Amino acid sequence: MCIRDSGITVKTTLIFTLLFGLVLAAYVVFIISSIEHQLTGNTIESTGQYLARLKLTSLILVVLFVVLGAVVGGIASTAMISPVRKMIDTIDSIDADYIAALERHTWHGNVRELRNAVERSMIMADGNSLTFDCLAPEFHTAAVGCAPDSLTLDGQTYKDSFNHGAERWTLAGVLEQSSNIGTILASDSFSDQKRYEYLTKFGIGQPSGLNLPGESQGLLTQPQTWDGRTRNTVLFGQGYTVNALQMTNAIAVIANQGVLKPQSIIKSITTPDGKSTTPEQKESTRVIDEEASKQILNAMESVSEHYSSQGFAGVKGYRVASKSGTAEVAGPDGKLSSLISDYSAIIPADNPRFVVTVVLKDPEGSYGGLTAGPVFAQIGEFLMQKYEVPNSPQRKNAIPVEW
Repeated sequence: MCIRDSGITVKTTLIFTLLFGLVLAAYVVFIISSIEHQLTGNTIESTGQYLARLKLTSLILVVLFVVLGAVVGGIASTAMISPVRKMIDTIDSIDADYIAALERHTWHGNVRELRNAVERSMIMADGNSLTFDCLAPEFHTAAVGCAPDSLTLDGQTYKDSFNHGAERWTLAGVLEQSSNIGTILASDSFSDQKRYEYLTKFGIGQPSGLNLPGESQGLLTQPQTWDGRTRNTVLFGQGYTVNALQMTNAIAVIANQGVLKPQSIIKSITTPDGKSTTPEQKESTRVIDEEASKQILNAMESVSEHYSSQGFAGVKGYRVASKSGTAEVAGPDGKLSSLISDYSAIIPADNPRFVVTVVLKDPEGSYGGLTAGPVFAQIGEFLMQKYEVPNSPQRKNAIPVEW
């Protein structure tokens, strides 16, 4: 839903107005000159002929004025009034929930400011017409509106890892591009407590249950201790710590259709007399519903295709769903002096069998997809060959990454 420039600008209107004024000035000069000539007798016309010619000329110019006036009025109406009427019609057709969404995701002021501007007949944005370009056509299509490369919120500035304009990404596109800003916008309606609950449900900051010597459960502080920045950085993986097992199990929730299954490094135990037993497993828990996990899996396939199309992280013949990660690490002096890159992938994405996580410290390069991704590709290829996994069918149901 975008209102664009009508193509007839205020500049064009001013040009026509100038021409109108020039014609009027010429007419005034003509009248003065004619009267002067008639009064001084510097003419061969009789008074009757002069008056007749003056009346005819005046009639022609009056018609010309009317035509020019209509043109100027039409241009002004098109350039200034039409977009405002369109905006009023657009706003009036939006329900209360949509208006609330617009107030959260609009870049050229919120809806209340826009209403006030319309009521004052203000010309906004580009100076020529009223534009309102940063809204998705339907929010239920999982779009976040237009995502810029930086955002200042409550005095805190956040940036994406690369410079770009206001992009029309769906949530799948936000995931594909690893957009911090898009993630913040998409999570706008979630309270701090809800953000914390989802992180813990996926196993972040929780013991893995393996009880391995020296294992850390990571660090995730209570939401009551979060400051204005941490509440947003936790949305894209900053402000807490995890180990590779926790990250793998979180991705496995998506592979297991939204269910968190307990991890184990022991499949079975065989005694000297040949008796085999299987360790008792803890109960699985549902984290998100099955449909939501399918949509996330679908979006993660687009992440994998983003890198494989560039020659990184692809496994020939198999569909992969993945997510890359890059983290700066503080040194003893508190300065960000080290880098961690990672790549977690589900293979095959059409019928998940394996979740592989690769973590590299201070790699040659930065982005996880370009450094850890190729390592995953080698591991994934090996697994597909060793376990004779059938090739994946062609992908047909990709969620659009742009709107």
